Amino acid sequence: MKYLITGGAGYIGSTICSALKDAGHTPIILDSLVTGREEFTKDHIFYKTDIADSAAVEKVFKDHPDIQATIHCAALIVVPESVSMPYEYYKHNVSKSIEFFNTLQRLNHGRVVFSSSASLYDIVPGFMVTEEAPLHASSPYARTKLMMEMVLKDFCAAYKMKGIALRYFNSSSTKLIRALVAMLNAAALAAAPAEARPWQQGLALLFAFVLVLTIFLQAVVWQRGMLRALDQGRRKLALGLAQRRRLLGTLFHDVA
Repeated sequence: MKYLITGGAGYIGSTICSALKDAGHTPIILDSLVTGREEFTKDHIFYKTDIADSAAVEKVFKDHPDIQATIHCAALIVVPESVSMPYEYYKHNVSKSIEFFNTLQRLNHGRVVFSSSASLYDIVPGFMVTEEAPLHASSPYARTKLMMEMVLKDFCAAYKMKGIALRYFNSSSTKLIRALVAMLNAAALAAAPAEARPWQQGLALLFAFVLVLTIFLQAVVWQRGMLRALDQGRRKLALGLAQRRRLLGTLFHDVA
């Protein structure tokens, strides 16, 4: 089965392409290469174009009318840069994505997996989050992701699109991701009923990918909690040393 991967020349997008290919699917990459790397497109079907170029996107679907779903990863992703360059982030991540979603619904290719971000979540006790955890998009980058989640929800309601947003931190160990996705996909396909439609089988792969990312999310959140605890420990130690230095200074002054 074929899947369109926007931003497929990026880190996450290229990993998804590898996982899909390893599982026997055909990823089709659409990337402007503004931040992506052309070498990541090697051995894949690749269209160098912008997601807001509706004519170019339409050509992709004309060439491949059997695309089952779109995984939308194309975005600018550097948080500090989004603070200093908010216009570029709202333009690329929001304005262009809206045009892209509109092209998808117009072409009746409305099955979308949106690559969102766990940076939407507020800091909570224990640093463990669920989908019901409070949101606090604290950077322009995070706010672009939150906005596009709302846009996707509205498009699904108005235009009968089918979408899902995946919130995750940057994952590591891409080889492990590919291995786990391949195994989970094989198990899902083996368990699927014979009459299942092809796109439903493809979604089994996507939900397997969600599971893997969730595992990494838990690991990253735990690591963040440990780092925060260590930082608090260092702050308390520094405060204690400062108090001791002041006390010793007072004592020596009194002696003098």
